[in-house]
Amino acid sequence: MEIKNHDGRVPMNAIRVQLEVVTVYGYGSSYNRLPLIHRILIENPGETLEGLTVTIRVSPAFFVEKKIPLGKLEEKSAYAVCTPELSFDSTYLAYLKEPVPATVFVSLEKDGQIVAEGKRGMTLITADGWSGSETLPELLSVLVSPAQPEIDKIARCS
Repeated sequence: MEIKNHDGRVPMNAIRVQLEVVTVYGYGSSYNRLPLIHRILIENPGETLEGLTVTIRVSPAFFVEKKIPLGKLEEKSAYAVCTPELSFDSTYLAYLKEPVPATVFVSLEKDGQIVAEGKRGMTLITADGWSGSETLPELLSVLVSPAQPEIDKIARCS
């Protein structure tokens, strides 16, 4: 998301926050410690800023808000946060009854004031849901109940 003037144009020196977030996430992804956010890119075409913090939150709240001290962002530079470690609410994810739309918000803050922010929508799926080809096919195994006799038949054939 970019900061815009009253006329809808983006100022030349506006800080930009871009997010690379998976489109679908669920209990299986969390259990297998797959990242929700691949990368946050903060671009600063303007002047140097100091005392900055990156804040990551989500609605609905299925992980604990994360604050990352950034410190200084030099003029005409970019800063990337790659796969930040998040603390997920596995109980919430495990008991979802139906897919839920969610939004990941990332803000760049200085002295408690938002300097720039970005957001990205995604979908939370149920614990027995599968996102198909959008995620790793290896995750299909989290949907299998290993105590079933059919599993032994399949394993013998492979």
